[in-house]
Amino acid sequence: TTLTGDLEGSIVTSIEERSISDIKISIDGEDELMRSSKIIENFKLKPNLLDEKVIPDLTNMQPWPATEAVANLLEIDDDETNFKSFWVVDTLASGLKQLQNRGVQQSNQKAFVYWFFHILETIQVHNWSREETFSTVKLLFVRAEKIILSESEDIPAPQACSEINPRRSSAASEMRDDKMDEKDERFEILKERNQIELGYLIDLIYNIFANRFKYEVIRTTYANISTWESIEDSDAINLPRTLRLEAIEKPARKEKGERRPLKGSAVISTKDDMSEEQILPLLKAVDQKFFDELFPIVKPAKKNKAKKEKPKKKKK
Repeated sequence: TTLTGDLEGSIVTSIEERSISDIKISIDGEDELMRSSKIIENFKLKPNLLDEKVIPDLTNMQPWPATEAVANLLEIDDDETNFKSFWVVDTLASGLKQLQNRGVQQSNQKAFVYWFFHILETIQVHNWSREETFSTVKLLFVRAEKIILSESEDIPAPQACSEINPRRSSAASEMRDDKMDEKDERFEILKERNQIELGYLIDLIYNIFANRFKYEVIRTTYANISTWESIEDSDAINLPRTLRLEAIEKPARKEKGERRPLKGSAVISTKDDMSEEQILPLLKAVDQKFFDELFPIVKPAKKNKAKKEKPKKKKK
């Protein structure tokens, strides 16, 4: 049977007591399928829930009618739409049918229902591992057997096995070694029968929950693993702190050392660089007129000499 799937999306509005469990969650919403999908989430049945009810005979029923009969017995109405609810009623129907085929009495069939729901509740509340769950259930079964041997006429519910004080019945204390009256003999027969039926119940519970893979699927599906953390809040409004950027360290400056004297071609290239940086810009800043004004050209003075007359040529 598939154990995954659920109908979600409803809003929980109120919590009220119902006959199916100590607490039943009612949900607002127009969809009735969604309304009933949360009923199976609480497995804590009242100890006297099935006292006035009769478990129907499932020996001659087909699986589906048997499942519907158990759903009606427990008032679970979402088994057709909720996989969790369907697995619960289907597993209970199969288990009750096996007990009825072995002739287990009605009271002990009801005890099986109580034990089944108690284990599911333990898984849901505590989210225990398989080993932790079975160590606790084993202790409860041992106490249940002590109750059967001491005083009980039926297999007790798990709630009755939490704290016990086994005491011998008055019939057992007054029993004589040589002779047993009719009441004591009937008590011994009933006690032996309850022990046998308790063994049937233990085998059935073990077959349902013992498989490691199946247990982990059940645990994942039904366990309430939500964790809550309480945080104290105040009305004071605290302004956020201004973020301060960390100072960026500047790289350390290298100390200048003495320059090495230049040699050879390095001297020539340095002079060329200096002429380009200092002399060439001056050529663009001044022109020939600047130098003429700075250094004027002085013309020499003229000497007064008698003009020599050229001899005239004689005419022939």
